[in-house]
Amino acid sequence: MDLKYTVNDRMISSIVSIAEKIGRIKEIRHAHKHVDFDIMCNVKNLQDILNLENIDYPERTIRDFLNHKFIEQANLEDFHFKRISNPTAVYANIKKYKPDDLKAFLKIAGVFTSYGLDRDELKIAINTLRNQEKAFALRIAKFCYFTYSYTTDNYLIQTWLIILFYNEIGCILYLPYAKTIERDYSIYKLGEYYSDILTAKCEKANSLNPCIEFYLSFIDSILTQSLEVDYKLSKPILGRVEMLKDKIKEPFSRKDYRTYYDISGSAASKDLKEAVDKGILIVKGDKINARYWYKVVL
Repeated sequence: MDLKYTVNDRMISSIVSIAEKIGRIKEIRHAHKHVDFDIMCNVKNLQDILNLENIDYPERTIRDFLNHKFIEQANLEDFHFKRISNPTAVYANIKKYKPDDLKAFLKIAGVFTSYGLDRDELKIAINTLRNQEKAFALRIAKFCYFTYSYTTDNYLIQTWLIILFYNEIGCILYLPYAKTIERDYSIYKLGEYYSDILTAKCEKANSLNPCIEFYLSFIDSILTQSLEVDYKLSKPILGRVEMLKDKIKEPFSRKDYRTYYDISGSAASKDLKEAVDKGILIVKGDKINARYWYKVVL
């Protein structure tokens, strides 16, 4: 589709909102330098990919994966290892990739999709990223547009967006692009592929504006989720507890909780007590017999 776009008020609003969220993320990370946001966000990004394969591992195990400690995982079954080793290697080396490296993109594409990719179209997409005259948000929105025909695996695009943001702002972010687009814009909800709907809108308007507006707004929405994760991580005690909701089987003990985090028994007790005091958890029993549930908010 050889169409152009014109920056309008909707785009400007999204661009400003994206810039504000990036600024807020930088502020949080600067104020909490003791927190390793990069590794925690990388863990969550990889967890999303493993969950897609119905594989669930605690945070501390995934940390080991990212630190190349596969061999030490005695309970890691061979078929699981084969399914996760390649995407894990990509995320373990996420800081090494350059956003305009076509060869690297094709290599990563081979990890996430078995579909053949059009090298000429991809060159156009990569060249879009090299255009420093355009705002960063516009560049990544156009990149999403040029690659949306590859949504057979949204995790490929998500991975490259993580690389793009890291190279732009120096931070690894939690960017649930694939999970969110599949949840909010699945074919089951819309009756047809969202990309086909966008194409029809662009053809009707004889402009790329509908696509660029959509992707800017969408990127803004996933940055909201990224900001929420950073905020929780900046409050490590409550953040650790809250981020296990829907992941840990209830009721759970302090021992169960510690299988997810590499922390001492006293730190785990402090986490759980504060979560109870704040009304996040309900507890029955005491000391080693204590069992915890998440409080249901009606």
